[in-house]
Amino acid sequence: MTENYVMSRAALKHIVLLVDIRHEPTDNDRTMLDFIRRSDYRVIVAATKADKLKRSELSLKTAAIKKSLALSENDILIPFSSETKAGRDELWNAVGFDILNAVGTGTTDTSTVDADAGTADTDAGTADTDAGIADTVIPDTVIP
Repeated sequence: MTENYVMSRAALKHIVLLVDIRHEPTDNDRTMLDFIRRSDYRVIVAATKADKLKRSELSLKTAAIKKSLALSENDILIPFSSETKAGRDELWNAVGFDILNAVGTGTTDTSTVDADAGTADTDAGTADTDAGIADTVIPDTVIP
């Protein structure tokens, strides 16, 4: 179902893979990452629940995720917290750059941002632009 959704969305610009920073990425995480790569999207991984870790644990956990998912230098890994908003600006910059460039060409209106993490279409952690509305999926928060 996710594959059909992604492949049918011509306006889809990014897919953000959400992983829990406290745990080793799952086989499902690796499967989704493989799909993102096969579909020629830039790899953006948001490691959620970063606020649950001590500062000293953060770099160890991000290094473990990079290794487990075999992330390259070009892949983006952002520790993220909906509680403290840590990583929010970095994530917005990662997905918003292309959206903002589209605004410059007059092709996309990003004046409306809708966080919609609870629907079936966004369970995989997608971010897309469609019909002039930027739907950015980040759990438990709305990006202003």
